[in-house]
Amino acid sequence: MTRQWRWSLAPCLLVLLSGCTGRAPAPIWIAHVATLSGPDKEAGEAAARGVRLAVEEINKDPSSGVGRPFKVIHSDARGKPEGFEAEAVRLAAINRVAFLLGGNTPEEVERLDRAHLPVLTPCGARTRNLSDAVYFTGLSPAQRGKGLARFAVQDLGLDNFLLVQDERRTDLLETAEAFMREVLTKKDGKTATVRVLRLDKDAKAGELSQRLREPLEKGTAKAVVFVGKVEELRELGILSVPILVAGDDVSARVLQLNKPRSKELYFITAFAADIDAPKAVEFAKRYKAAFSEDADVHAALAYDAMKLLHEATVRSKDSLTLPGIREELVKLKDFPGLSGPLSFTAERQLLRPAFVVRLDEAGVKTVKRYPAE
Repeated sequence: MTRQWRWSLAPCLLVLLSGCTGRAPAPIWIAHVATLSGPDKEAGEAAARGVRLAVEEINKDPSSGVGRPFKVIHSDARGKPEGFEAEAVRLAAINRVAFLLGGNTPEEVERLDRAHLPVLTPCGARTRNLSDAVYFTGLSPAQRGKGLARFAVQDLGLDNFLLVQDERRTDLLETAEAFMREVLTKKDGKTATVRVLRLDKDAKAGELSQRLREPLEKGTAKAVVFVGKVEELRELGILSVPILVAGDDVSARVLQLNKPRSKELYFITAFAADIDAPKAVEFAKRYKAAFSEDADVHAALAYDAMKLLHEATVRSKDSLTLPGIREELVKLKDFPGLSGPLSFTAERQLLRPAFVVRLDEAGVKTVKRYPAE
């Protein structure tokens, strides 16, 4: 069940969206709240660049849309959950923004939701504490687990796994459970084997590689499935088997920095720079030209979110109210996103393709595409 709340919009916010007779069209203000400083700023900065490219496109010809420019305030939460809440509440009360973008983890999204504004988040996991004003644009936990499991069994031919499961977050638990459900489904008279190593709140740094040693030395596990925080990947140590990663969606660069020494690594993601899709190719080209960097999943999801929001605004331009825009958002079907058609479900989860990417000494390469489901 999702938590619902009443709209308590200040009159000036309604004026912001509907405009005032005799005045120049007011901008539609949006806030992007992310970690923009400190060691974990890379994802937030990439998302900000993706937003910038989308806004440039949207504002090229405002008359072709709703006749109003989109303006975005980028706000730094400084990597603290309470920072997301404080910035969101401040932006709603003082800056009168109409929408919020951001939140890479369920806790961050819950904090943004407390500002009582629509939130578009790259996180794909809905928790019971969230309102129905949150829209999820990333892969769902179930889609991550199922997709990686199908690839492991069908494409790699694996049937024996050692699953490292982080129990400190419910969304990661859901991903791990989806992986196990898929691989443990009997196919062609065969059933896979999964041994689970659980990471709870008392897990100590440095002990993970020791716990992996026995099943790997016995040669029973043919791959290690890691469903946890990317920063803890390096604790796996030196592995002679492939690693399958299904935790948070991160860039290939971050995975490379945290990758343990292993034969190869596969991860599932909502976007990869080398995918064969015209819009993705063009976006990657523009991003590289503008910022001298390769586009990553954070930039792509932020870009898609802005374009989805703009489309919903255009479709509701006759009334141009927040309830109207929210209604049009959830009705979007087969919207041309960077990686393929995008559609929202009634639960406000965006259905999008998933990609399995291989990371090894030769570099990064997308090896599998799964359609939205």
